[in-house]
Order: sequence, then structure tokens, then C-alpha cells
Amino acid sequence: RPSGIPYSTASAVGISERAGREVAIAILQTNNANRTEDSQKLFDYGFRKLFTPDLRGSTEYPESGGLVGSEDQVRVKNFALDRITAESAVTVIIDDFENIQIDIWALDPAARSISQRGRTTRTYNLQDGTRSAAPTVIALAALPTTAAIRDVLTANLDGSHLNLDLWRIGEEP
Repeated sequence: RPSGIPYSTASAVGISERAGREVAIAILQTNNANRTEDSQKLFDYGFRKLFTPDLRGSTEYPESGGLVGSEDQVRVKNFALDRITAESAVTVIIDDFENIQIDIWALDPAARSISQRGRTTRTYNLQDGTRSAAPTVIALAALPTTAAIRDVLTANLDGSHLNLDLWRIGEEP
């Protein structure tokens, strides 16, 4: 030890595990009365950084100004979401014109992208007196991955638009 530099007399080192992931901390020259509280705050901060979802891509349906036909704007009335593979998902949308629109989406969390692969639309007629179910507001589809704890596609009904967001949680270091 060089002269004039004091020894560290009040330090703490620790490792903690949550959900199979470890965080290590080190505190130098800490006040003994606050060491436990400071350690807990550092662990909480580390796990929050590790497990907070990272937005990887977004898209909106219909795209801004999206139209059906020549004059009528698409308005999403209800929807469903499901994963097909780790790299693809499907949304099924019912619009105000009682059309069912099926969209296939390509998902790439590493490239931070969601892109449309294909679309088909079908019209159906409801029987008189049929009541629609309450609209879905949010749906989640977990995507298998080895690059993170989890990749997740979320769909959120925002007024008459559907927002798709691709999230990565706990990316591998």
C-alpha cells in the first residue's frame, strides 16, 4: 500500500441471485449504520436494470392514415394475438366494417424490428341481434429465446388503433 492512502475499513461485497440471474456489488468506505440499506439499494438497482424490459421495436395498425377502400379509415374494433414461432406472430383484427383481417408479422428483437409478412381480409355477416364481446385491451405473446430471459410481443388497443411492441427482458451479457 502506498503511503498516505488509508486502508478500507468499512467495505462490503456481496452476490445475490433472483430468477436465476446473479448481481454482484461492492461498497467501499461505507458508514456501518447504512451498509445493509445501501447494499439492498444496489442490489435492487442492479436487478431493476437487468429485468426492466427493453423496447426492441414498434408498429401501429393501421399505419397512420391507413385506409380501407378509397375513403374509409380502418378502425380496430377487437383483436387477438398469438405467437407462431420465435420469429413470427399473428394478429386477427375485427374492424368496424365487420371484416376480419389476419396479419403475419416477422419479429427480430436483435435487429429491433417488427415487419409485416402478409395480410388477408375476409368479410362476415353477423346474425341479427348478435352482440359483440367487450374489446380486448392488451394481449401478450411470449417468444422463445436464448439471448435473454424472455422476448415478449405486446398488442395494445389504443382507441381505434392497435400498437404492437417487441420487448426483450434480461438480455444475456
